Amino acid sequence: MSGSRKFTGSSSSARNKSREEVLLERLHRSGVRLDLEQHDAPFKFVVSPTTTAGVDSDETGRLAADFKVEVFRIIKGLQISSSLTGVVIFPRILDKNISKLADGITYKRKERSYFVKRNIPFAVWQTATHDLRLDIFADSLCESIRSIPARHLSDGDKSKILAAIDDEARSMLKQRSLH
Repeated sequence: MSGSRKFTGSSSSARNKSREEVLLERLHRSGVRLDLEQHDAPFKFVVSPTTTAGVDSDETGRLAADFKVEVFRIIKGLQISSSLTGVVIFPRILDKNISKLADGITYKRKERSYFVKRNIPFAVWQTATHDLRLDIFADSLCESIRSIPARHLSDGDKSKILAAIDDEARSMLKQRSLH
């Protein structure tokens, strides 16, 4: 056996991988949706809504997942020249009698990414039709992207992401909701 070794499965990396696989299977069985497609992407686009009672979290969760998937599908083929590696947007629909949080934007220096928290007016959301909610949600995503300083996300890159959200993903999701 000059220089070759037989794998016996007893290495720590094999045990760790086994543990990871078990955890992934548990998450999958419990209904957690894992997005591994963006894991190694040079630019990530994540949407994670926050709601209070009185807001259909299933609807906002679907909108967030649909926009995340569609926008990422579009931008993964684009050349993003900025040093930013990703954006996490937290659209928030909060009943002010339950929770009041200000809009916020945080640059995560170590990850070279932005976390953007943007409020959607609760009363406007409550009275809107599904199609209007889709527009309100998309507008919130666009405003979040616009709020990122040009020193981290160039105007050209912003335009590409905004077009992905506003022109393509919004149109596609509206067409989908008609059927």
